[in-house]
Amino acid sequence: MQITIRKKSIINSIPLRYFTALSLGLASMAASYVFGGPYDKAPFLYAIPMVAISLYLTGLYPAMLMVAVTVIIGYIWLLVPYGYIGFKPMAANRVAVYLLFAALLMILYVLVRRAEARDRQSYLRLIMDQTEFVCRCMPNGRLIYVNEVFCHYFNKTESELIGSTWFPGMWQSRLLEVRQKLDALSPESPTVKIEDRVLTADGSPRWAEFLVRGHFDDGGKLAEIQYVGHDITALKQTERELSSTIALQNAMLDNNLVGIAKVHKRKIVWHNKELIRILGLPDANYAGQETRVLFSDDASYGKLVEEAYPVLRAHGVYRNEIKGLHITTGKDIWISVNGVMMPDNDGISFWMFLDVTDSKEKLEAAQDFANHDALTGLPNRRLLEDRLQQALSYGARTASMVAVCSVDLDGLKPTNDQYGHQVGDLLLKAAADRMLANVRPYDTVARLGGDEFVFLLSNLQDKTDCQTGIERILVALQKPLVLDGYEPIPMSASIGVAIFPNHASGREALLNQSDFAMYQAKNAGGGRYCFYDPAMGYSV
Repeated sequence: MQITIRKKSIINSIPLRYFTALSLGLASMAASYVFGGPYDKAPFLYAIPMVAISLYLTGLYPAMLMVAVTVIIGYIWLLVPYGYIGFKPMAANRVAVYLLFAALLMILYVLVRRAEARDRQSYLRLIMDQTEFVCRCMPNGRLIYVNEVFCHYFNKTESELIGSTWFPGMWQSRLLEVRQKLDALSPESPTVKIEDRVLTADGSPRWAEFLVRGHFDDGGKLAEIQYVGHDITALKQTERELSSTIALQNAMLDNNLVGIAKVHKRKIVWHNKELIRILGLPDANYAGQETRVLFSDDASYGKLVEEAYPVLRAHGVYRNEIKGLHITTGKDIWISVNGVMMPDNDGISFWMFLDVTDSKEKLEAAQDFANHDALTGLPNRRLLEDRLQQALSYGARTASMVAVCSVDLDGLKPTNDQYGHQVGDLLLKAAADRMLANVRPYDTVARLGGDEFVFLLSNLQDKTDCQTGIERILVALQKPLVLDGYEPIPMSASIGVAIFPNHASGREALLNQSDFAMYQAKNAGGGRYCFYDPAMGYSV
């Protein structure tokens, strides 16, 4: 008989499966772009958990389509050079790593599905083919009845068995235990179940289960024993395979990468160990507790509930990155959270938590490196322009002045020539420290390169405020640099100043004007500052 097994899918509609898989893939790419940014070193990080969710919700082929789409989109739009379709040598490794993780997840998925199919086939075959074999014997073991199935199963004829004391050969290690169970038969407890391995017609060992019933006379003496048995070899095999399947599923769920939790009505139904490790919770089973226990503060929990559950109730997939506190170490951590409502499952939601702290810190470090000078740690031109734009916007709103001051250190080249670039670098660092020490917390000091600096003085009410701040910095930059093993090294600076809104209102114009004024101060002998004046002969 051909037995057909149909797996009930979570999403039954085929178009909806592919639509869901594509939506998950596009969402993961959007998350990579929003949270990872254009310099993300792991552009497919958010797609990996989405592959697992897609396999669970939609099946293998929609998930494969999702992987293909995310590879194409990520390769073209998230990897340098952006928007380029041809071969990208630097992108090949990242695509290969993503495909490797996706392939591993799909292989595990296929293995689990095949194991489940075999388990169902074996179990149904056992139910269809099972037939009981029966025998009766006297208390001394002499057989008085055997049915046809018994004879066929053990390859014996009825004439060979009736009157004999033959019985299926049980394992010697079990004989004592079986005898003890038979001796325990009584009118009050006339039945016992025996499960053991037996030798069948072809001499192969199989598992059989016997229900043994003792029949007693009026005096309570054992008169006859009846055995009703059936083959449970397939059942035993199924149990072993099911145990293996469960172990494999548990291995996937109890992984060392993703924290997983099932939630019902904001109570934890189940969670894996990795979730506890990621969040830094004390090692315990939190099943049955409120989901609030997973969060370090009420604000984080309240924000997640407010944002996530409307999405889940709309049968969407919630994803976000939240900043939390690792309860054990007290350190800040970044967690990528993905949640989805299980279809037709009475409000049960499935959550995945991934620790992305390392990726976040690397991204912030990369951004910091891109916006700051490597030698002095000051903002570079890129960040200076952003700060200047903010200062100008604030000045326009509050009718206040902004001073853009270009600084050039006098005599850096002679210092490098006489003492070497190492001492020259120390002079640059000292200049940066002195300027930082003499501006207000909301002012900005930046290095453009070489011996050129710019500092911004914002929220000024008049020119006197500006002069006071500039003179304080100029005095600080005129003090000699004292280093162990060297004579005091003279320092000096020339400063050019352009004021918003007096001289210009645009960012580039103010920078150019202050730079021009700085060269006027330098040509005048240096060690001084000079305000921009249109009469100088420079116009923007």
